[in-house]
Formats: sequence, C-alpha cells, structure tokens
Amino acid sequence: MASKKRLSDADISNITGIPRITLAKWKKDKESYRVKLYWLLKRSDESFLLKKFKYFKNKGR
Repeated sequence: MASKKRLSDADISNITGIPRITLAKWKKDKESYRVKLYWLLKRSDESFLLKKFKYFKNKGR
C-alpha cells in the first residue's frame, strides 16, 4: 500500500488562509488543542481541505 503524501505547511496555509507562522506555533504547542488541530490539518486529504475551505473563501473570508 502506498503511503499518502502529507501536505506541507505552505500547502495548508494556501488552502486554509492560516498564516504559516501560526501553523508553526501550533506545531510547537504540545500542551493544548492547537497541536491536535495542526495534525488534523496535516493528515487531511488535500481534496477534503479544498472542499471545506472553499466555503469560507466564497463567503468573503
């Protein structure tokens, strides 16, 4: 079974609009929900994120 390619922080930032510096801080934050959110985004499929965050971009986010 082929391993799934993980998204880079730059890819996540481009898709979600979350600044890369914020993602970097979330990655280092080992004591809160932020690191879990970071890994949820990191492990997500690109098509899933594109579909979900398309809604926010269309709403003027």
